Amino acid sequence: MNKTYREDLNVWIVSTDNNHILHFKGSDSYSPIKRLTTANPEDWEEIAIEDIPPYTIAEYNAKVAELIHERYDADKEMSLINNMMEAEPTEAHKAEYRAYQAYRAECKQRAKDPALYAKGTPDTENEPETTEG
Repeated sequence: MNKTYREDLNVWIVSTDNNHILHFKGSDSYSPIKRLTTANPEDWEEIAIEDIPPYTIAEYNAKVAELIHERYDADKEMSLINNMMEAEPTEAHKAEYRAYQAYRAECKQRAKDPALYAKGTPDTENEPETTEG
């Protein structure tokens, strides 16, 4: 990552090579930014293209919910949870809830599969320069 301060403009110019992108720290977005101007270059990091996550946290959470809802709709989930909140849930309710939790854990694992997300490697060759602000 290259950083150059432009005193005449009072900004930093940050750039990277074709094997990396510039990523705003803490962001869930991985836009193919190669060059930008900013007041705070320490807010940005360089990430190798092959290290870009195949999905965002929001996409992962949505995929987990989608997979769970293939078997349990929202009403069934609420019923399971409410049954467990009873003062003394029955053994049948406990068994049903354990099965639900096991399936939920399976869905969380399945949702980590990059093949479930329709994304390719971003085309970073022809991206325009980005200016912050």
